[in-house]
Amino acid sequence: MLRVIMFIAFLAAASALASVFIFDDKLKTELKDYNALAESGLIERGWLPDFLPKSIRDISEEHDLDSNIVTASFMIDPGDVGGFDSVCRRGFASDAQVVYECDYQDSEITIKITKEGFGVLVSRPKRSHNKSHHSQP
Repeated sequence: MLRVIMFIAFLAAASALASVFIFDDKLKTELKDYNALAESGLIERGWLPDFLPKSIRDISEEHDLDSNIVTASFMIDPGDVGGFDSVCRRGFASDAQVVYECDYQDSEITIKITKEGFGVLVSRPKRSHNKSHHSQP
């Protein structure tokens, strides 16, 4: 009887583990710098905007194929925000960080930049558009 219970527990654990790896619709990318970003195709596919600064580095990007929500963290030179200023509007600002809100193509993007140059980007499809606005890799 104990063997049957152990076998059932093993099958349940294996099934749960397989669903995490097989049905996880999130794709993650780690990139060193702007050149790697440009070569990755993430900008051309619409996952990341084309106005990110050339000083961008240490990029960690994740996009959810079901929701089309993109999150990314990165570093930039703190003064290299001209692209954000030209495309986005400044929201909340303090001594510690600036928040940019961008209406870009089919996405609503929020970008937070700290005074040290650490950035976080969250991109969501506009509510009035079809869910599948980004092309898959």
